[in-house]
Amino acid sequence: MSYTISKQKGDVAEAKVLAELLVRDYAVCLPFGDRLPYDLVVDLLNGKFCRIQVKSCFSPSSFAKAYKRRYYSKGIQTKEYSANDFDILVVWSALLDQYFVIPIKDFLERKAFNPNLAYAKDYRDRWDFIAAI
Repeated sequence: MSYTISKQKGDVAEAKVLAELLVRDYAVCLPFGDRLPYDLVVDLLNGKFCRIQVKSCFSPSSFAKAYKRRYYSKGIQTKEYSANDFDILVVWSALLDQYFVIPIKDFLERKAFNPNLAYAKDYRDRWDFIAAI
């Protein structure tokens, strides 16, 4: 399936990650709107919550970047993520149809994540990182 609009790609990735979390029996909350630096919240049912940012990669050369870009009528705003913005990044690779679960500390150290590079295997399906928050 072809997705050409960036927002549509993000929506598809969020839906895929949400479905995967539900299949894995996580309690998922959806923040209202898109002004927060995270897309989903997992209730760990122990009084703790895990904030999840979702990114997607749709081509072999695409990668998740450590900043958020917003488009406004007056131009583009780019803001780098900080360690306080979310707890876990989940990257869904459309080509591989695989999930990569990355603690924010690891993501910020790299500044980007490409699911096609050798280090990616360390994060493939590492859903256990969510419970470790």
